Amino acid sequence: MPNTSPSNRRLQVVAIAVVGAVAISLRGNYLLGPAYGTLCAALMLALVWLLTRSLKADEGTSRVRVALVLLFATTVGLTLAFPASVNGDVKHLIKKHAIDRLAHKELLTVLKSDPSFRDLAVSSRQLKIVNVYLRGSVATRNDFDRLRSRISKECPTVRGCFLHWDVLLRDSQACVDDTDRPEPPKPQT
Repeated sequence: MPNTSPSNRRLQVVAIAVVGAVAISLRGNYLLGPAYGTLCAALMLALVWLLTRSLKADEGTSRVRVALVLLFATTVGLTLAFPASVNGDVKHLIKKHAIDRLAHKELLTVLKSDPSFRDLAVSSRQLKIVNVYLRGSVATRNDFDRLRSRISKECPTVRGCFLHWDVLLRDSQACVDDTDRPEPPKPQT
């Protein structure tokens, strides 16, 4: 294999760093949200920088130093990519984030399927249990009742969350300010 020039090696390291940072950022974002994804990307870039610093030829590269840096970088990378394997409590956070993501998807599917619901927005907060908020307005009480019924039938994930309503009925100017409590889990048989 021919020797590569220093500029080609730098380009290869940058490419590896960018691909690795994007990959681990996507994984982190999927597991625990954008803040964790950004943290993972930043740490990945720092680890690549540390590894390249340990490989500087003009300093007389020590195989032991490179091996230790590589072991450290691999351990940190795997910990970031699979946090639940290191700390079991993270499984609960990952599960809440997955519930939050799925609840949003289910609700947005229902809201997009009917033009009567176009003025409604979904948001959420993860506390001890996922809290989902529906805010906005619908034309009539019948539209609101139809929405509530559809969510009850078509959104199984939302039924396990607190669903907070802050909906204005445009025809009567009445405001529905209510909370649907989560259904208790069904016993496993």
